[in-house]
Amino acid sequence: MKTTLEPEAVLNTTRELSKANVAFRSAYPGDAGHRQPVHTFYGGAHLFRADTSERLGALARKALTDYAPDAAVFAAVLGIPAGQLVEQVYRRVADKLGREPIEDFRIDSRTGTARGPIAEKDNHAVAAAVEVAWGKAAGLLPPFIGLRIKPLTEELYTRSLRTLDLFLTALLEETRGTLPEHILITLPKVTVPEQPAALAKVLDQFEGGPGCPPASCALKS
Repeated sequence: MKTTLEPEAVLNTTRELSKANVAFRSAYPGDAGHRQPVHTFYGGAHLFRADTSERLGALARKALTDYAPDAAVFAAVLGIPAGQLVEQVYRRVADKLGREPIEDFRIDSRTGTARGPIAEKDNHAVAAAVEVAWGKAAGLLPPFIGLRIKPLTEELYTRSLRTLDLFLTALLEETRGTLPEHILITLPKVTVPEQPAALAKVLDQFEGGPGCPPASCALKS
């Protein structure tokens, strides 16, 4: 078939592209097959307690009992025919709510304290970290937990990074450097690549530091 581009010209044009593709594949090899949560629950930092997930689970189980006490009512609520499949789904929903109602809880520093005094915001960040440490010690935390900071915009990055610093410093002190297994930091409303790059650099300063030994301290953003 007739073409216009000469192979050598294509090779010269794509040489840098190939390097970039190989570098990206090396840095991001794809899904490792590890567990990922099917949902994330966001709740204000000022309200978070060690047993928040447990209390939310109790509310969810009560709602299921009140409004769909059995598979037949469950099917009617959903507007689908009752049957063996619905019964199986109902049992699995009830089991999930009893065993693990929240898979991923993100403590949200963006809500509840937006207009409060600086000292109050600082206190909420530290208090949330202490609650996470207590929850970890008592086995009350969901499988995934983390903090959503404010955006790293020109107006907010100082406040955002201070909240992150206070939270992680207090958490590392309370847990003696042993963080929850799956802890994540969420950066919202990214507008330029320098913002996540800055967050990555900040997290690097925690990882491997005196309060965050590599064997037990890994942070993901």
